[in-house]
Amino acid sequence: MSEKHAMSEAREAQMTPEFRRKKYEDLRMNHAIKASGEVAKEPCVELRNRDHLPKFTILSSYEFEELDCRSEREKNFFKSGFSKVSVGMIAPMVTANLQASATYSQSHGNSTFKTTRHEIHYSVQAAVDLSNDYVTPTTDFILKIKDALAKGSLLERQEELNKVWEDFGYVWSPIVYLGGKQDISSQGSIKTSASKATTANGAGAALSVFPEGSQQVTITGSAAQQNNNGTITASDESIQARQYNIIGGHAAPDGIGSDISGWCKSVRADCGSWVIIKRVDKPVPIYDILEPTLKEKVKAVIEAALALKRISKNSVIRLKNCKTQSFLQWSPQYFTTEKEAFSMVVNTSPVYSGGDESQSVVKWELVPDKDTQDPYIRNNDVVRLCAAPSPKDEPKAKYLHASVGRPAPKTKTPAASEVSLREFTQEEVTDADRWVIERVENRSSYVDADDFGVNSSGYIGREDCVRLRLVAASGHYLASHNESLHNIKVRKTKDAIFPASFKDKTKRSKEVVLFDTRSLPCTEKEDEWDLKAV
Repeated sequence: MSEKHAMSEAREAQMTPEFRRKKYEDLRMNHAIKASGEVAKEPCVELRNRDHLPKFTILSSYEFEELDCRSEREKNFFKSGFSKVSVGMIAPMVTANLQASATYSQSHGNSTFKTTRHEIHYSVQAAVDLSNDYVTPTTDFILKIKDALAKGSLLERQEELNKVWEDFGYVWSPIVYLGGKQDISSQGSIKTSASKATTANGAGAALSVFPEGSQQVTITGSAAQQNNNGTITASDESIQARQYNIIGGHAAPDGIGSDISGWCKSVRADCGSWVIIKRVDKPVPIYDILEPTLKEKVKAVIEAALALKRISKNSVIRLKNCKTQSFLQWSPQYFTTEKEAFSMVVNTSPVYSGGDESQSVVKWELVPDKDTQDPYIRNNDVVRLCAAPSPKDEPKAKYLHASVGRPAPKTKTPAASEVSLREFTQEEVTDADRWVIERVENRSSYVDADDFGVNSSGYIGREDCVRLRLVAASGHYLASHNESLHNIKVRKTKDAIFPASFKDKTKRSKEVVLFDTRSLPCTEKEDEWDLKAV
């Protein structure tokens, strides 16, 4: 019998019911993870049968991954055993929970968090099955959910559910992996005196060892260089702090981070030191463990709450420019440029600037460029802006159009191009009528997945701040500024032969342009728009 096979049999023999029960209880395997990334305080599941313990499958593998933590929330999820892949799965799940909340009580705070780089070594020794075959939701968990669903209004039900998730967790992993883990993280730089950081290799070290199977060691290595005489030439050098967090197995301080093979052997040999080091790559929301009818009721509340927060496809919106503080409008008058009768005037103004006396603000329809199963508009989606209401029974609709290289009506610079409203059929639409919708992150109060460094997967809110970038030209954005359109030359009708002056009694109609922000940066929010669904 080989040594490896003998060790495997020995470990199988150690997986006694007593050992499995102790690990299940000591490692709190019946607890889910909160939206903050921390372990919940209340258990969400219990054993279906006290004598039917979760299955432990013996493994013996080594894994390594590198990752960056960009927020406290992301860091917490990594500490709780989620990998880079699983955090990517968690991000939209947790985002949905936060966005559906009316209070945003669990909002992120990335402004002061410094990115940390992690090198993680895993010694994976066992997989524990926590599926519905072995565990079931606790009675208390189910009662709290039913109480939440019995509340009056939709928002009350959603907020009560959020309280349940805060107590019982929101992310569930039906499989957890046990073993040991070495987490080597870079936590920034500190200043130190080179004379105090002298070792055989020119490095200074600070060492702290924590009991109970977790050896957490902080080592700082000097960036100073030695000369030929072995002395450090700099008097004051930057020291890059590296923290070694070792869980499971045994590692002598002088061998930390070097003898990975020896450490893995020690983890295999000492099953008593095993902890939860990884969770399944495809975690699920906690309500997935509920019976189907109750699960669907919870999902219905969350989806309804999200519909009040996210903007759906084909929504009717208003756009208010952050520079002019006026709304994006259009007028049934025509630019005279190149005698194109279908180029209607676009501007920003406080009220409708057309031919009638209406004081209502012009509305736009967000038309998605592609059909997807997702009912909502995402950050970086491609959309068309159609003048609302769009004609339902006519082949043509009026779309916001940009003519790259065609001079703007007032601003005479190569970096400013004309923006107009034009009538097209669906088949005639080109990239000059398509816009990438981008959230202005530092101005949006909308909770998003940027806690996880995945801004591109976030959703646009029903009230948000956005930029609109033309698909046809890199770096070109829809903008407005304080250049008045009063007295520009227009045609009052398509068939008019002679131009007339665009009259604006208030002189508050401002030019809308396409700015090439690479050569003409928008320093005063000219390209930022407050979006509001109506």
